[in-house]
Amino acid sequence: MNMRLTFTLLILFCAFGASAQSYSLSGRVTDLQGKPVAFASVYLKNTSKGTSANSEGEYQLKLPAGKMELIFKAIGYKQETLPVDLTENRVLNAKLAPEV
Repeated sequence: MNMRLTFTLLILFCAFGASAQSYSLSGRVTDLQGKPVAFASVYLKNTSKGTSANSEGEYQLKLPAGKMELIFKAIGYKQETLPVDLTENRVLNAKLAPEV
């Protein structure tokens, strides 16, 4: 009986781990000329989960699998919202237009 319970719990933990998988989303934030937008904000829409790009405009986030929208913002630029469907590690680059 204990062996069966242990096996069942092991199966449940494995199934839960697979369903709670997270992926790496990374990329670069640039202006329309391809120059990096340093320290741009990158975050998941309707959440507080996000990060800032580095001085080269590069960012990386760990996110759960699924469909979502990412928001890219920086002072002096128009906000950009891009959809992403995470089923594996992905690269998502964003180009920001200058604010007029």
